[in-house]
Amino acid sequence: AAAETVQSSEGTVYTLPANVSRIEEYAFYGDGELREIRIPEGVTEIGDYAFANCWYLTEITIPESVTKIGAHAFDNCVSLKTVQLSDNITEMGESAFYRCLNLTEITLPGSLEKIGEAAFIYCGMREITIPKGVAEIARMAFYHCDQLETVHLQEGLRGIGWDAFSECASLSDIRLPNTLERIELRAFAHCTSLKQLTIPASVT
Repeated sequence: AAAETVQSSEGTVYTLPANVSRIEEYAFYGDGELREIRIPEGVTEIGDYAFANCWYLTEITIPESVTKIGAHAFDNCVSLKTVQLSDNITEMGESAFYRCLNLTEITLPGSLEKIGEAAFIYCGMREITIPKGVAEIARMAFYHCDQLETVHLQEGLRGIGWDAFSECASLSDIRLPNTLERIELRAFAHCTSLKQLTIPASVT
């Protein structure tokens, strides 16, 4: 069955058929009319670049059946404000939400184990909690998130990658967990609001 399409002066709303199990790579890439997409339960993966450059997409709900969001899946969705993630996602690909400038709030599910490189570059969130299943924050994961003020890290985190929080000029509140073993180059470069950071003895 084809997607149900509703068009109005405000753009297009797609409702995907119930038998869809995967949203393929580049499925809606660059769709300039897309405002909203309704994804059915049963979809397990959102492919690479699936919604990249959908400039007018404003909100999306990821159903509970989804376990993986591919690389660049929502890259440059500059109008995206609301994302409701599945509680079963284990992997988020590199640059998954790259340059989602208006994404001011997102809750990462407790099931998450991997955040890809540059996953949230230039996003607009003010606060983020990294789930305890994430052992490493990849390089440039939150690079240049200018509005990010507070980061909650959990025991179990072992590494913070190169430039992970670099250029987060508003970052002022972060506590490093005692399980942390490695902080890579420029992880907190130019975080001009960060006045104090205690490095745990576990870091070598």
